Amino acid sequence: MKRLLIATAVLASTASPRAVPQEAAPPPDEAAAILQEAQSGLRLLNRLSDALPREPLEPADLVDHVLGGRGGDAEGLAQWVASSVGWLPYRGALRGPRGVLIERRGNSLDQSLLLGASLAELGLEVRLARAELDEPTATAMHAALASAEAARTGATEDAGDAEQRGARELTRAAEILGVDREVLRAAHEALTIQAQECLERVVPTTLRQTRELRALLAEGGVVAEAAPEALRAEEVQALRDHWWVQAREEDGSWSDFDPLALRSGLGLAVEPAATCAIDELPAEWRHLLRLRVVAEQLGPEGRRTHVALAQEFAADTLAGSYFSLAFRPMHPEQREAPGPGEEDSGAALLRFAAAESEWLPVLSTVDHLGRARSEHQSSIRTDGTLDEEPDLDTSTRKVGSAIAALGPAGEASESELTAVWIEYELVAPGRRPEVVQRSLFDLLGEARRRSGAVGAFEVDVDLAAARGLALSGQSQVLPATCALSADFAFRLDLFNRIRNQRVLVQLASDIVEGNATGLADAAAELASPPLDLVALAQMRLGAGRFSDRVFLGSTNLFANHFQPVAVSPERRRALRERGLQAEVVYARAIDIVANPVGVLATSGEESSVSAWDVRLEQGVLDTVLETVALPDLGSGATSAGDGRDAVHNTSTWMERHPAAGWNVVVPGAELDVAESDMRARAAEALERGHVAVLPGGEPDGDAAAGPGCWWSVEAATGRTLGIGPRGWGQTMLEAAETEAEIAIKNIEGMRRFFATKGCLFFQLTVRVAIGINIGALTGALGGMTGHPVTSATIMGYGMAYLADKGITGAFAQLIQYSCQYLVAVA
Repeated sequence: MKRLLIATAVLASTASPRAVPQEAAPPPDEAAAILQEAQSGLRLLNRLSDALPREPLEPADLVDHVLGGRGGDAEGLAQWVASSVGWLPYRGALRGPRGVLIERRGNSLDQSLLLGASLAELGLEVRLARAELDEPTATAMHAALASAEAARTGATEDAGDAEQRGARELTRAAEILGVDREVLRAAHEALTIQAQECLERVVPTTLRQTRELRALLAEGGVVAEAAPEALRAEEVQALRDHWWVQAREEDGSWSDFDPLALRSGLGLAVEPAATCAIDELPAEWRHLLRLRVVAEQLGPEGRRTHVALAQEFAADTLAGSYFSLAFRPMHPEQREAPGPGEEDSGAALLRFAAAESEWLPVLSTVDHLGRARSEHQSSIRTDGTLDEEPDLDTSTRKVGSAIAALGPAGEASESELTAVWIEYELVAPGRRPEVVQRSLFDLLGEARRRSGAVGAFEVDVDLAAARGLALSGQSQVLPATCALSADFAFRLDLFNRIRNQRVLVQLASDIVEGNATGLADAAAELASPPLDLVALAQMRLGAGRFSDRVFLGSTNLFANHFQPVAVSPERRRALRERGLQAEVVYARAIDIVANPVGVLATSGEESSVSAWDVRLEQGVLDTVLETVALPDLGSGATSAGDGRDAVHNTSTWMERHPAAGWNVVVPGAELDVAESDMRARAAEALERGHVAVLPGGEPDGDAAAGPGCWWSVEAATGRTLGIGPRGWGQTMLEAAETEAEIAIKNIEGMRRFFATKGCLFFQLTVRVAIGINIGALTGALGGMTGHPVTSATIMGYGMAYLADKGITGAFAQLIQYSCQYLVAVA
């Protein structure tokens, strides 16, 4: 419930942009009012930032936090880690120092990485030490750690004390914000009610579908492992892999600093079997994430794949970071100007997307402070070949751009680029690597590809446009290596709010002065982190029945995809009836890419529920949250009568179609992969040891028979996820009508491709960049947190107040004004 309350506010208080006529410019008095509101909002955000205590996020911060400038105290740092950081049973470096500080939990290796880096800040020479504990010692440590954790979580706060503390926190927040405390209380209560309503929708659906899915699996002969005692044995084995820190003394000897030994109260006398410097940890003891952009080429010699971009990341360096993948068109100078009547329809963009012959994938890694590092390697041509040394200088390409589409030799190519996908490889110590693919576009389809029935294939104008539009989009990927704490989420939210509010103030100032041409340049300054993915990551670990038992023992992945898509003839007619000429709108998808969770052993009533069943229920919850909760919490919620969401999410489809109509297919069974892409993907899952639960009837055909959605359940572990028609957790959903209409109105107003894209992304990601209030409901935690006045509580009141102020709407309106100004002067 705690994480749900925190995360619900991500989309709880966003405001839709107000409709403004295309040709209108903001009146001077309205522009001045926007500027005044922007400046007021920035002052308020800065007051919040100045008033909130800083929780440490780096080893240097921890040294200051613990020692407060008192000088070197290695024992004090070791005691802080031992008393403040809980233990989790997984192997290898996953969280790293920052992840441990964010979650305040980690295994012995991650805790030692934090302590070692902190001791190094004191100027000490340190190293990591490793040994294998014998089973009796590990068993004794397990019992002691479990007792310490039970004592920590069992502490409760008297109701009267909690009420008094809540009153003090409300008063303090009102003082910081300079507003009446009743205003904050009312805003907080409204958002709390919204969180509770979300919970009341999500939890019953999850429980009902878990029961239905469990019954289907039982009928299909799928038997879950049932011995809870096995979990305790696994945790003891994880403890046997023991790490600690050693610091060199003046006489050359090494002193031991062992957080787990201190926490458990055991006096370990263990000689290290191996040592290494803290920055030289061998790769076999690290969780790794390998990310590749793969292009598929189909030609006379058949199908071939080429890796256009490949990067490897150590998971313990990624806490709080995210990736942004975009494809740069290499020949934007070839774009035609819109013809008569095309200014607002997107028709010229369709032509450009179909004609562009080369795209450069660029991967940006953005850390928790907004610092970005971009990488590119090879560009992808539309004949499926790569240019391993792409020319990024537009001026030198103009002479040869006319033949660029003909391939590297300047001759017509007989091959085509038929698919581009992102490939994630997750590596964990002692486990087989897991590879997950997410297709950005696929002209062939999995059924044709897997059956080998490819044959001759020609890309017509419509397919070329669909390919180009898909590559005009953007994907954001959030690697979750730890549970993101409320404090970290608030800080991330507040940091980006301040950054973006400064952009807002500058844009408003420019408009007041009659100059808004700086909008395209401001696109690079606008921070747009995937805070909705942060919310999803928090929701899934806080809304379920077993939130106290699940944890991240390996990397989880969540993604946001934004893509322009051609409007279908049916939708085009519907929009035309509303006076809108639209060839292109933007679509958006939230996708859970990888959702493995560890399960903690427990005592009492919950111990009868096996880890297999916990993972099954967690996967159903993930699928419910993926499409049901997040759109409902936003201002662009889809209605119950909107059939698009019904055929795009497995949970939604199952909710509307009885479980009795679903079929369980176990590993080893045969599927006719030629029937549909869904069956082709399910067949591949069967080969990996997954059970496929498929909707009845002929899939991918009549909507009444099935949408191509299905459940994937790993037979050995119970890990579960609903898979959508594109092989994602869900397929693309068109943006809310208000956003789509804004996109339609402005998409061809710009004459420069990148400026157009800048306006479009500003407007379509305004809810992500500005309107997200992760902290808006946190004041509701009052008596649940058991802490004194906290940054979480104060931030919660502050975000609720900002939501009430409607700053999001002001920003969206200003962006719209700015785009319209550029339309007028272009």
